[in-house]
Amino acid sequence: MTNNPTAPQILTTTFPREDSGRSTLDRYYWQAWATTYRSFELLGAYLKNPQKDTPTQEWSLICEWHEDFVTIQGDQVDIYSVKHRDITGEKWHFKDFLTKGGILHLFATWLLLERTCHCVVYTNSEMLGQSVKQLRQATEFFGTKPASNVSQEKSAMKVVTDIAKLTLEEHRNRGDFRLPDDLLIRIEADGALTILEDIIRDFLSSLRLVTDLPERRSTHVMTPSSPVRVCLDALGLPCLLTETAWATVESMVRQRMRGVRNIAWLSGSHEGYRVLRSPDWLSSSEFEQLARTLTPRQMIEALRRCDKTGIEVIRPKIPNSSRNRLPANESPYVKSEQHPHIDLERLHNNVLITGSPGVGKTCLAIEYAYAGTKAFPDGQLMVDMQGFAPGNPMSTDDAVTRLLDQLGENQDTSGETKEARRFRYLDIVESGRFVIVLDNVPDSDSVLPLIPRGEGTATIITSRRPLSTLLRRRGVTHIQLNPLSEAEARELLTAHLGANRLAAFPDATDALLRVCDGMPLAITILAAQIRRSPDDPLSSFVSDLADAEGRLDLLDLDEPYSSVRTVFSWTYEKLTPELQEAFVLFGAAPVRYLESSAAGALLGTDTAGRRLRRLHDAHLLRKRADGRFQMHDLFRDFATSICNHTENLRCASDKGNERLIRHYAKLAREASGTRRWSGPDVDTLLETVTHATTRGQVDEARDIADALTEHLWWQGRSIDCADMLKRVVHARPPSPNPGIQAHLLRQLAITLRRIGFHEASAEYAEQALAVLVPEPDLRSAIESHYVLAVTHSYANRHELAVPAYRKALQGFRKIGDRSSVGDALNGLGWSLAEIGDTSTGLRYCHQAREIHRAHQDENNEAADLDSIACIHHRIGNHPTAIEYFELCLDTYRRIGHRPNEARTLASMGDTCMAAGDADGARASWVDAIAILDEIEPASADRIRKKMTGLPFEVGTHPDGSDTF
Repeated sequence: MTNNPTAPQILTTTFPREDSGRSTLDRYYWQAWATTYRSFELLGAYLKNPQKDTPTQEWSLICEWHEDFVTIQGDQVDIYSVKHRDITGEKWHFKDFLTKGGILHLFATWLLLERTCHCVVYTNSEMLGQSVKQLRQATEFFGTKPASNVSQEKSAMKVVTDIAKLTLEEHRNRGDFRLPDDLLIRIEADGALTILEDIIRDFLSSLRLVTDLPERRSTHVMTPSSPVRVCLDALGLPCLLTETAWATVESMVRQRMRGVRNIAWLSGSHEGYRVLRSPDWLSSSEFEQLARTLTPRQMIEALRRCDKTGIEVIRPKIPNSSRNRLPANESPYVKSEQHPHIDLERLHNNVLITGSPGVGKTCLAIEYAYAGTKAFPDGQLMVDMQGFAPGNPMSTDDAVTRLLDQLGENQDTSGETKEARRFRYLDIVESGRFVIVLDNVPDSDSVLPLIPRGEGTATIITSRRPLSTLLRRRGVTHIQLNPLSEAEARELLTAHLGANRLAAFPDATDALLRVCDGMPLAITILAAQIRRSPDDPLSSFVSDLADAEGRLDLLDLDEPYSSVRTVFSWTYEKLTPELQEAFVLFGAAPVRYLESSAAGALLGTDTAGRRLRRLHDAHLLRKRADGRFQMHDLFRDFATSICNHTENLRCASDKGNERLIRHYAKLAREASGTRRWSGPDVDTLLETVTHATTRGQVDEARDIADALTEHLWWQGRSIDCADMLKRVVHARPPSPNPGIQAHLLRQLAITLRRIGFHEASAEYAEQALAVLVPEPDLRSAIESHYVLAVTHSYANRHELAVPAYRKALQGFRKIGDRSSVGDALNGLGWSLAEIGDTSTGLRYCHQAREIHRAHQDENNEAADLDSIACIHHRIGNHPTAIEYFELCLDTYRRIGHRPNEARTLASMGDTCMAAGDADGARASWVDAIAILDEIEPASADRIRKKMTGLPFEVGTHPDGSDTF
């Protein structure tokens, strides 16, 4: 007999150096799954052993002692480390596996327990890098001690040396891992790694890597039936109990994993850890709290109780009656098309609803919770975690207290830690079928510990932040809410005020809905504001909409939760100072859309893109499909209000807007004539011109207007173009360069002529000539004569147009501008034809076409073709006219000039009608209407009148336009 202590004695009388408990909820559940799996393996082997009643075959499993769990069977002790590797991350690599994978911690434990135990690492399959596979091969080599194999031995010894080096490195870094002092002295005295390598070789011979466990996301739906059924068969229990048996033992394991965490308190006990293995303690009241040990006897008794009851009997008690703690939902409620039908039973049972303040997240969450009352009959709970209210958000511990209160289970439990109370809450809701609404969650960390596992309970979470960690770690159905559509917003306001009241004031209704911009909170506050004055017409509320302050005041009922200004402020105050400034500058900017480079100019920083993304994450900005960022109109009003009342932000906004205008002017100059601007680009530049002329940045306004004018013509936005150019030509101070001022006046004259304001067009063309009188500029004067000539021809004053065209033609020839010579010839030919000289007119128009074709100027060649077609129409040569119209039409379609394509179709319809081809006329007019409905609805209506037989006179002009 020897007096040396056995491995179990060493284990149960030696206390761990630390016990950090659960690190994450997911890891905890996966660890419980792995421990349960091992428990059934041990029980199955035990039940099949005919000598199971002998002391050497008895086993016990101890949770959370030294490592994740320990098994004792006779004198054999195995300590287990359970380490999960997320499949979305990188595979285990050597250093990672030794440090984060727990190998070094196991090594330290093995040394602490006097090298008497065996060590096992559990991890999920397919997550081993190549270097870790070599480690596994080394453990197999030293563990099985095969016949000499030089290659395998060399590889295994390299692993030993690498581990030895890393061990010393981690010790010197003074982290969690420390070598025993006596061993360190021996190593330093030896001056080499030989001693440490010998010890590591022994450690590897006792180490086993189990790497075929499933990924944690699948364990909540996967019961490993094979080891469970082995146990059920041995006990003579039906295999139908497989699921219940697994759940029962897993519950027992989880209870044992939730034992005492305070090692200092436990080690202070007179008997130490041995009390947990004393039969005297098994029936004591303290045992339920202290015990971490699972034995075959306990498992067998529990499984036999399952057979008698058919249910899991170790689950916590569910409250006796269903508890509905949901508030009444807002009424009326309008279901939006962006509110998907959620079947909580069929999904992951976790729903995250995100969106901006006031967009209806809480309302939707409560609707879903009420819809799930039948499927989840044990209770409906709700806690507002106040993540965006004034002050600090609710802590996870306080949320647990509130939830236990709602369950009627928050009795005073002496000595219960906050962690134990949270586990008790999880046990209750995981054992029943509940719907839990966690509202206004500030971040992922505060809510992850509250989410139960399994499919029995549904959790609905709302937040103004994306909660990316929650989405990454848990199976969550994510719904991001946006403002209501125009029809849905109208439906909601109608539900509050009644259709008759809105119908009586349609214009006022439209204006009020535009202010709310689809935000449900704003609509409900507006409705309440209007209901407070039942005798006032809706039109009386429109007077408050002139500025940001008036709009915000209208949506303020003098109570915090009924004021958009106050509700928005709670989110604004949670932002960092740099994000607050970015929010205000964006909202107070003169433009509605910003991309990253423009935001950089506005904010004056290279990190503008990051700040925009942060505001987007807070749902204060929306990212459009084209990559630009946009702010809701009410947020813009709120930002403008803050800017107006905060001196430093107002100064920052002024400087930012100045930089932004310079940025767009530079962009316009660089892209002039080479870029096709998109719709949002055009809107942004138009807004910039308006603001630039207001604040005195007139030179920048002129640059943008000059670059944008022709593009607006091509888009059929001549009215917008005229408004823009009027702002620029009347801005003060005027340009000191007469040539620039004359150029802008000519552009305005052309634009007004395009929309049929011929008298005003002629006046601006004459002004262009007038500003050149003190300092004549030959080219500018020639071009002004040409524009005046075209204006006269559009006004059917061809007798005035012909001499103006001749002056322009003479001037263009003098300066050698052949392309412009072609323009003048085309216009002169058209006017000559209109006053009866059709043969000369046709000759000039054909000459113009040859010049433009030689210069590859397709747009002006198309205008020449149009003039030729119109002259043939005038002299009754309709087939020839249609041929030229078709050539013209092909060109406009090829270059994408939709307004002129529509006008050519309209003129070709007139020619077809004159030729007696009513079907051809109708086809051309229908095609023209399809285009004009988008860009010039009034012109489309004029063509419709012709199609119904109403008299309407159309005259087509040299550039392919008509007198619409």
